[in-house]
Amino acid sequence: MAYRISDLVASVAPAGTDQLEMSKAGAAGSRSLTLALLRTALFAGSTGFTAVDPINVGSITITQGTIAALAQGITQTVTWNNAAVSFVAQDLNVTDTASSAASILARWRVGGAAQFTVFKSGLVQSAGTINAGANLSCASAGVVVFGVRSTIRSSADGQVNVTNNAGTSFTRLTLGPETALFPSLKVNGANLQVRLGDDSGFTGLAAGSIGIGQAVSATSPLSIIGLPSSSAGLSTGDAYLAAGALMIK
Repeated sequence: MAYRISDLVASVAPAGTDQLEMSKAGAAGSRSLTLALLRTALFAGSTGFTAVDPINVGSITITQGTIAALAQGITQTVTWNNAAVSFVAQDLNVTDTASSAASILARWRVGGAAQFTVFKSGLVQSAGTINAGANLSCASAGVVVFGVRSTIRSSADGQVNVTNNAGTSFTRLTLGPETALFPSLKVNGANLQVRLGDDSGFTGLAAGSIGIGQAVSATSPLSIIGLPSSSAGLSTGDAYLAAGALMIK
């Protein structure tokens, strides 16, 4: 005789360990439903599914074996139909009483090599390229780090800082490939130099107007303040003013 679950009620006194006594409402006798019998009933013939006793371990292993056609290991479908509800398709909540800092919340591997990993700290590590269909965003104090090389950060709205990995200095920003066919901006102490992309020499700077020692003038393409009035003590190539004229020693 077969009963539906809806026809059964729980017995007051189970007959054995890990058993749930169920009986037909209003009928004599009962049937014991053990965890082993439940696994057999649910997964008989499904050789790729292992359900470990959740009372002892609480883990599920899916072993698909070798396949030669499309066969998803896990397929989940759901229809969300309430605009007032913030739905969650999957939710993992770990109580981290004690664990290594390298503990992992999720890891996907190919041939044993990790391709995508989410650590408990929230660090996400990808072995390949991440393509964003929209924006890439980080916190205001976040830093874009190129491995053990340069970093990019924003100290305030409208300000971007490019530094070495230690955050103490900067060398050169190349505008194009690092060859002599493109320019670069190089830091030399507190000075800024316009150099070739491979740093093999200086290159030109074209501008509508230039201000030296002051802001750009609205009436003159070249505005200079602070030049000495004589060549005394200057080195070859230094500029100075003589009778209002720009001179080069």
